[in-house]
Amino acid sequence: MRVFNALEEFSTIPKGAAVAIGNFDGLHLGHQKILETLCASAREKKLISLVLTFSPHPEKVLHKKPVLLVQTIEQRLEGLSKLGIQTVLVTSGKEFFSLPGRDFARDVLAGRLRARAVVVGDSFRFGRHRESDIKELESCWRLFGFAVLAVPPVHRKGAVVSSSLLRTLLAAGRVAEAGRMLGRPYEIEGI
Repeated sequence: MRVFNALEEFSTIPKGAAVAIGNFDGLHLGHQKILETLCASAREKKLISLVLTFSPHPEKVLHKKPVLLVQTIEQRLEGLSKLGIQTVLVTSGKEFFSLPGRDFARDVLAGRLRARAVVVGDSFRFGRHRESDIKELESCWRLFGFAVLAVPPVHRKGAVVSSSLLRTLLAAGRVAEAGRMLGRPYEIEGI
C-alpha cells in the first residue's frame, strides 16, 4: 500500500481512482462496508483504490476541539492495508476545508485525485462549513465525470454504527459491545 502524507506529495494516478473519503476512525462495520464497496468499484472499473483520510481529526483542525480517537493513524493504516486498499492520502485537510463543495469536487476529487468513482456514507457532508451533501456530490458527476456510490449505514441492535457511538461505548467501559460494532475485539496500544 502506498501512503502519501499531504496532497502536495500525491502523484496523479494516470488511469484514475476510485476514492473513499472519511476519517475511518476505528474501521468499524460501517467503514468496512464503504471500503468493500470502494474495492469492488475499483476492481470493476480497473481503477486504483484510494482512501482520503485525515490526521489530525478535522474537529481538531477546524475547531481546536480535542477528539479521543478509537485508533491511532498507524492502526488505521494497518487496517486499511489488510482490507486491500492500494493507496492512502493522509492529510490535515487544511488545504481544502475552506473550499466550497463544488470547488472541492472539481479541484481535488476530479482534478488532483482523478476520481472516476467516489464512495462515501450516505450522510457524507463536505465543503466549507460542511455546506454540501450527497445530493450536491451526485450533481457533480455530470460536470466532473465521476460516479458517486452512497453507502447506507450499518445498524446493530437498532443503532447506527459510528465512530462517535464507539467512543461513547468505550468511555462507558462497554468494550465487548464496541467490539461487535468493530467486527473484531477492540485493541489499544501504548506504554
